[in-house]
Amino acid sequence: VLAGEAAYYETASRAEARFLTGDLAGARATMEEAVALAPRAFAAHASTLRQLEMLCRETGRDEAWLAAFRPPACAHFTGHILEVVDQTLRQRIDETLRARRIGFGYGGLAAGADIVFAEALLDAGGELHVVLPVNRAAFVEVSVAPFGATWVERFERCMARATSLRYASQD
Repeated sequence: VLAGEAAYYETASRAEARFLTGDLAGARATMEEAVALAPRAFAAHASTLRQLEMLCRETGRDEAWLAAFRPPACAHFTGHILEVVDQTLRQRIDETLRARRIGFGYGGLAAGADIVFAEALLDAGGELHVVLPVNRAAFVEVSVAPFGATWVERFERCMARATSLRYASQD
C-alpha cells in the first residue's frame, strides 16, 4: 500500500487520466483525494498542476478548476516599529492572509507590525520563517526591547513557533 507522496502521485496520475477522458468531475474529486494523501507536499502539487495546466492548454479546457489545488502563497513582511498597534491592523492582516491564501511568511520580528503579522500568520496555521538582519541579542536590544516587555514576550513566543531562523549577518 502506497503512502505519502507516492500515494499522492499515483492518485494524481489517475486524476490526469480522468481529465484526459473528459471526466472533469472525476478528475476534480480524484485530485481532492490526492491532495488529502499528502496535504503538505507542495512541490508535488505544483508539479501536478503544471502537468494539468499543460493538458488544459492542449485540450482547450479552462484552467479555473485548478485554483482549489494551488499551494498557499508566500509573503515577505516588514512593517513599522510601533509601541502601540491599532486593532484594525490585525483585522486587515487576517483578511489579507485569507484573501491571498498566504501560508508562508518571511521577515523580521521587530516590535509592532512585524510581530502582529507573524502572530496572525501563525494563528492561521501558516509557517513563519524569521530572517533577522543581525544576531538575535542585538536585534532584540534595538528593535524589540525599547518598546516594552510585552513586545519581548511576543517576540519570544513567535520565535518559539517559527519554522526556521536565518541571520543576514552576525555583526
